[in-house]
Formats: sequence, C-alpha cells, structure tokens
Amino acid sequence: MKSTNLFLLVILFCASCATPTTSAPSPVPTSIETLTPVPTATQTLTPIPSPTVTPAPTQIGGASGRIIFSYRKDVFLENFPELKGETNLFIANVNGTNVSPITDGLEDYMYLQDVSPDGTKALVAGLSKQDEKKNLYLINLDALNSEPTKIASGLPHFAWWQLAAQWIDNSRMIYIGEGEMGPGIYTLNADGTNPINIYKNTSGLEQGNPAELLAVNDSYVYWGGDTRRKEGNTTWVSSYAWVSRLDGAETKTLEYNGDQIRYSNPSNPDLVFSPDLTRVAWIERATPQSGPPYHNYLHVASLSDMNHPYTLEVLTGSLNLSWFPDGSKLLVFDSGSTQRPIEEYTVYYEKHPDASLASSFKSLYGMYEVTISPNLPVKNYNLSSDMFLTSLPPNIPRPNSSMDLYDISPDARQILVSTYEKGENNDLREKFGILSLESYALTELKGFNLPFGGAHWIP
Repeated sequence: MKSTNLFLLVILFCASCATPTTSAPSPVPTSIETLTPVPTATQTLTPIPSPTVTPAPTQIGGASGRIIFSYRKDVFLENFPELKGETNLFIANVNGTNVSPITDGLEDYMYLQDVSPDGTKALVAGLSKQDEKKNLYLINLDALNSEPTKIASGLPHFAWWQLAAQWIDNSRMIYIGEGEMGPGIYTLNADGTNPINIYKNTSGLEQGNPAELLAVNDSYVYWGGDTRRKEGNTTWVSSYAWVSRLDGAETKTLEYNGDQIRYSNPSNPDLVFSPDLTRVAWIERATPQSGPPYHNYLHVASLSDMNHPYTLEVLTGSLNLSWFPDGSKLLVFDSGSTQRPIEEYTVYYEKHPDASLASSFKSLYGMYEVTISPNLPVKNYNLSSDMFLTSLPPNIPRPNSSMDLYDISPDARQILVSTYEKGENNDLREKFGILSLESYALTELKGFNLPFGGAHWIP
C-alpha cells in the first residue's frame, strides 16, 4: 500500500512539471514616466594666467639710447682730473648717466670719425699740437679698458672737422691717410689686414687730393677734394665731389649738367647722400655771375641719373641738409634765412608779390622737412624765432650760427642740437639738448656741458 501511494506521488509530481504555468498579464501603465537624468557636473577649467611681460622702456632716440661726444679739458678736468689730453671722447646715456671716457690722451686732441653700424667700434682721429701728427685709432666700445689700435697716420689737415675715416660695414673701413703707396685712399679690414690703395693722386693737381670722405657703401666711395682759387686778393678753398670704386678700378668727378659739383664745408653740409646711397641732395647757390634774381636751388637726384633731379627753389644758399634714417625725407635748416627776422622777408614779398618765392617763403624759413617726391613737398616746423635769436640787442653780436644741428635719432623723432638763450644781462648762453621733431620743443639735456665738436647717437 505504501509502495502504491509512493508511486502515485511520483506520477503526480512528474505531471505537474510537464504542465506549463499560465503567467498573469502585466498591468498596462497609465502614464509614461520621463526619466530625468542626473546632470553631470560641468568642470570649469581656469586657465593658468600668462605671465605679464613688461616691455623694456624705449630708449630716448631709439637704438642704444647712448650718445658719443667730445669734451675740452676745461670741461672734463673737474670730474676726470687724471685724464690726459686737451680733448677726449666720451659716451653716456642720453639722460646724462654713465658718462665714461673712451680716450685718454692718445694725442692732444681726439675727434670722432665714425661708429660701426653695430655700435661696437669707433674710429677716432688723434691730433698732436706738437708735431701736427694725425693718427687714426680703432676703439672697442664694448671693452673700454682695452687698448686702442692704431690704424693709420698722415690723416688730412682738417681731420678734426672733416671725416677722414668711415666704416664700410662692421668689419671693413676706409680712410684717407698714409699707407704703403703713400698718401691716398685705402680700405682695410678691422683687424688691420688686407690694406688696399684704391686712389692716389698722380696728376699733380691739387684738386685731386682727397680731403674728406662723404659716403661709402660696398662698391663706391664718394669723397671731396679741396681746390684753392683766388678771387682778387682773396684765396678761397672750394670742395669738389669725386667718386671712386672700392676695387680701385675707376675714379671720376661727380657732375651735374657737365660741371663737377661744388659744395661747402661740413660745418654747414649742403651735399649729402641718402643712407642707402641711391640719392644725393645738394645746394646750387646763386653766384654774382648768375645775375639777378640770384636764385638758390635744392636738388635731389638719383645717383644713376644726376641730370634729372627734383628741384626746389630756396630762400638762401646757406642750408644745412640731413637725411632721415629711412631716406624718405630731408631735414633742412636754412641758417642763412634766420640771420634776418621773418618780418623782413614778409615786407619784401608784400612789395614783390610776383616774386617766385612769394607764396612759399614762410614755409621755407628756419627749419623744415622735405619729402623726396616730385615737387619736393615742404612741411614747416614753425619753430619759435627765439630759438634762432633773430632779434638781438644792438650790443650783442649775432652768433655765426643761430643753431647747430648734430644728428637725427635712429627713431627719427629727435635731433641733437645746441642753441642760444638770452640771459638776464642780454648775454648769450649756448645750451645742448634734444629737439623733438613732433612737438618742436627743446629739452635741455641735464648732466651735459656743451659738447665740443658735436654729439652723435650710437646705433
């Protein structure tokens, strides 16, 4: 019985496993639930701040912000009592700091000739008052304690105010002086090697003797030769322009319309070459032979086409010309015009309204700039007449030059000048400073006495 019951239980168990189970239906949802995802936190990246770069202050005048100049013994003796010589060269920051001598009585009188384009080396003329020796030295401006190098001797007589040496580039120079071939024009490496005589006057004519260097590039040198001429009982020395190839292959006169160009001395430069040596500007002065109305002209020509210049009639023939560093303009100072008050010109041109300069003389008075383009447009600076001392008391002699211009800054915004100032007792005080070519204001440079022989910017 027990076995029968067990057998039935097994049969029932197996039957229940074979019969599928009916599932209850899933309820129909009454609404669709929108799942809002948990927002992912957005990470804000804070950038690392870039370091603030404070630009170095622009040096006054641009470039190195330094100038080079000469002082006489009566000026430098107080601050440099051990310094030998009658004049010495110094360098300084334009703000008057770090005044340092770069010569120490190599000769009695030291005069700057030229600074290399990179501002590291200077050519200096040394003149002795005992035997009138004139030597040329190279000075390393980056190592003022180093010994100067003597380059040459026998420089021209007026090497104290005419340039007898110039840099061709940072490693080569050219000079007028003695050499293995005698007096002439020589090129030379800065280390003293490879001297080459490119010109020597063999004609016996005095006008062929080199007196000064005017401009140089890697192919040509333009130079001046002095010629003595006699008019009545007076002997004049005139300068004429020449050009020589640096390889010595050719020397010829620089001519305009068949005549060799004549110019005045460097104290009033009226023959100047553009920085890239593609153009030349010069003054054609009226002469007694030219007859009235005695016109004076400013010419600007390409050196490849001297006979077709741009031309501007100017008030006088006593013009000081300087090229701007980029060669786009000329700075003109008409020292001849400032010897008379502008009112005198005004009266004259009111009486002569048909004169060729009647409509433009005011823009040509004193200092102005000339753009190098046809008709040579003029921009007048309208400087105060007090700067030129055009009206002085009768007992005060008029200075030979009412203002001396030395050098335009590398940034073309300032010019180093000396000018005159009337004192309380109607005496004259000459002062040295920077004339702004933007505001036309003169800022006297403190810490400087008046340089002897001018001042120049160091590149």
